[in-house]
Amino acid sequence: MNPKIVVPILILAMASIVLVKVVGGGLMTAEGQLERGHELLQEESFAEACEMFNGASQRFENGSDEWFEAAKGRSRALAHTDAPQCQAEFLGLAKQFPDAFVEQDYMLIVGDLFSARAYTSAHAVADGGIQRWPESEALLAYIPKIRAKAEALGNTELTDTIDSHPYAGGGGD
Repeated sequence: MNPKIVVPILILAMASIVLVKVVGGGLMTAEGQLERGHELLQEESFAEACEMFNGASQRFENGSDEWFEAAKGRSRALAHTDAPQCQAEFLGLAKQFPDAFVEQDYMLIVGDLFSARAYTSAHAVADGGIQRWPESEALLAYIPKIRAKAEALGNTELTDTIDSHPYAGGGGD
C-alpha cells in the first residue's frame, strides 16, 4: 500500500474515534457517561454535563434508578444553561414519578437555580417541593432569600407571586 494514502486514512480514523468519544460519549458506557456528567457538574461545565446525562439517560432503561439519576443530573445542568427548561422538566418528572423524587432533589435544583440567578424558576421548584412537604424548613428557608433577590432586582411579578402564597402570609392557592 502507498504510505501517502495509508497514513492520512489512519489519522482520519483515529480523529473520528476521538471526536465520537469527546462529543457524544459514544465509546463510554452509560455508567461512564453518568459518572462523567457528575464530574462535569463539579467542574461547572454545564452544557457538556447536560450532553453526558442525555447520553446516559438514552441508554438506561426508562424508570430505572440510573435513568432517574441521569434525569436529575440533566436538571442540575439545565439550571445553569436553560432555567425554564430545567423547571419544566424537573417539575414534570416529579409530578409523573413522585415516588422517585425526595425533598433533597428539590433542594439541589432550587440551590442550582438560585446560584444561577434564575429566581423565578427557583421559586417555582421550591413551591413545588413545599406543596409536597409543607413543613420543610429547608425549602421554606429559600423563600425569603428568593423574595429578597426579586425585590432587589425590582421583579414585582415574582414578589407578588411569592406574597400570594400562604407560606409568605398571603391568601395562597
